[in-house]
Amino acid sequence: MTSTQTNNPFPPDLLPRLDPRFVEYYDKNLAGRLGTHQVPLEEVRANPQKWARKWPVNTTQSRDSLIYDWKIAGGRDSEGFRIRTYHPNETLAGPGPYAVHLNFHGGGWVFGDLTTDATLCQRLSDQLPLVVVDVEYRLCPGKFAQAQFGQNLNDAWAALLWTLENAFTLDINPLSVSIGGISAGAHLACVLQHRARDANIALKLLIAAVPPLADHDQYEKPTDSPWPSFSEFSHIPMLNWERMSFFKQQAFPTEKLANIRHMYPAWWISPLRAPNFANLCDTFIATAECDILRDEGEAYGKKLIEAGNRVTFRRYLKVPHSFMYMTSVLPQAEQYQEDVFNALRVGHGL
Repeated sequence: MTSTQTNNPFPPDLLPRLDPRFVEYYDKNLAGRLGTHQVPLEEVRANPQKWARKWPVNTTQSRDSLIYDWKIAGGRDSEGFRIRTYHPNETLAGPGPYAVHLNFHGGGWVFGDLTTDATLCQRLSDQLPLVVVDVEYRLCPGKFAQAQFGQNLNDAWAALLWTLENAFTLDINPLSVSIGGISAGAHLACVLQHRARDANIALKLLIAAVPPLADHDQYEKPTDSPWPSFSEFSHIPMLNWERMSFFKQQAFPTEKLANIRHMYPAWWISPLRAPNFANLCDTFIATAECDILRDEGEAYGKKLIEAGNRVTFRRYLKVPHSFMYMTSVLPQAEQYQEDVFNALRVGHGL
């Protein structure tokens, strides 16, 4: 397998390590495209669909009447934000109240919206007697900022509280709640795992896929990370050091970093620094073998185990970050989705 990339050349030394189906897809569909971190932020925000990656997905039957949009009030620093709920078909799933799963999309805290994980959310509510709450938290700064880092976490917390407070309206069981996300969304969910425990909110499950959980506000070069995967895959397509540096500049800009660190606990930035890992909910951690973030995600799971919690790990082989969106190309992506379905079945006792 060779690579013909133009804008983002594929490092030859990594070709043998990746599934050739991914390399072929990357060459055909992403080779000539600039990444969103290589385009002015105002352009991406103004034309998100133009710059969004065109993931190959298996679509499900449309059930628009069972999908609802809401705008909810955030914290004291928020004018509110959107969420979207996906409800199972009562004819197939039986009557509620249903278990509920809150989903937080990825995008480096800078990109993403309610379209990012729409296909996965729909599949979950199609196949399980489960309500999915997809959260469009505020995105992080830059010249065209929506919010400062930390406010996204307040939005995530507000979404969890809103879900519990509106259990009757949503037809959900407030005692059967799970949370999760991919990449930056998984980071938000990991912070919520600790905040929920501290607030005596019992969660059934955390699903954390390819999460960034270390001191990304501090890194100036790949070797600043103590995790081998960070240097090993620092030049891989999809999520490399260049893209991580962009996210750092937007989420933790130098001129605002001192204020962020003053306003929010260090473990909100790096959940690996959380002071107490005891009595946390069951966790499913998904990592990708060829991902810059692989080792820190697995380190989080090990800390959970050391504190006496139950954790399921799965490392998906020969794939990079964001592999789970490529369901019509990679069997690893289909396996990930099946694993998520099974984790939710077990976690909620469905």
